[in-house]
Amino acid sequence: MLNAQHVWRCGFDDGIVRIFDSASTSLLEEYQQHEGKVLALAYSHGARRLFSAASDGGLCAYDVLHSYQPCRAYAAAPHADSPCLAVCADDTILAVGGLQPTTLLLFQASSLALLRALPLQYDMHALAFGPRRTLHASTSACSLVTIKLPPSSRVA
Repeated sequence: MLNAQHVWRCGFDDGIVRIFDSASTSLLEEYQQHEGKVLALAYSHGARRLFSAASDGGLCAYDVLHSYQPCRAYAAAPHADSPCLAVCADDTILAVGGLQPTTLLLFQASSLALLRALPLQYDMHALAFGPRRTLHASTSACSLVTIKLPPSSRVA
């Protein structure tokens, strides 16, 4: 098992995600799950999953506890200029912006099952979860949008 606190994760233009040991800078793992540039990476708060999003519209989940093996995938139509990812504090929801135009996608983080697609007026450039399941999104219109998500049992 690799400790997520002691590794670097990097996404590359050729669709590869590489995991490096921080102390030795040696390559630990390498996976090519994307056909486009890897543009966003995010760990779950418990560091059990790593998520990647790429310009090919692909989203991938990696199992950190099992040598970063790819374990789930989701494919959207290629659109992603600058996808962004955020995981809620309890690691149940993965929010993804930029995979589909002007749409916020909410996934069950453990399975990448699509829970909901929320149409928005603008594309998103950055996402962050706040307290009490509040999601903040920076948009292409240079504005900040705040979305209050319902309790986990009612997201779908």
